[in-house]
Amino acid sequence: MPPKTKFKKENIVSIAFDYVRRHGWDTLTTRYIALKLGSTTRPIYSHFSSMTELKTAVMEKVLHLYHDHQFTPRSDDIFLNMGFGIVSFAQKEPELFKFMHDAQNMQIKKKYDEDFFLKTMEKLKDHPRLKEFDENIRKEFMFTMYVFTMGITTLIESGWIDNWSEDDIISVLHSTGLTQYYGYLEKCKIAQETSSIDELESIYKKK
Repeated sequence: MPPKTKFKKENIVSIAFDYVRRHGWDTLTTRYIALKLGSTTRPIYSHFSSMTELKTAVMEKVLHLYHDHQFTPRSDDIFLNMGFGIVSFAQKEPELFKFMHDAQNMQIKKKYDEDFFLKTMEKLKDHPRLKEFDENIRKEFMFTMYVFTMGITTLIESGWIDNWSEDDIISVLHSTGLTQYYGYLEKCKIAQETSSIDELESIYKKK
């Protein structure tokens, strides 16, 4: 019967998470984690078969914090809260944000993103404005705003935009959201009109 491990899996993940939060993933080693545990590296490998497996566990912890940040109430509009939450998280947790979006980690992140996307769509289906759209339009709207928000986040993080206040960010997100909303309303209207014309032409041709 193998000896029981003294250290819990959560202890190892927490040490790795705290390190990534301050320094990023690339320089993290099992030796460092063992030093913080006050042990050899054996307890680490009793819980994780590889550093990749540990990275997945850290990513899950990071994403939980990220998603909690997105749903922190800042206004009465959940969609606006989500957008600002992305920007705010990148500002407050720059190393975690880089870790999340490192090209080497995208496959790990992707499986969690898909689950989060479905849960978010469920939350947004009763949004005062978005409920007017069908599910496909809501998905398209959400993706378009996500791309815009990530663009703004990148500009702020790179220093290209360096003097925006919290109110400035919220104002831009709100204005862009409204522009997108009315644009999609027009898109749906045109689609309905086109559909009606096609239907009339079909009836006329049958006659």
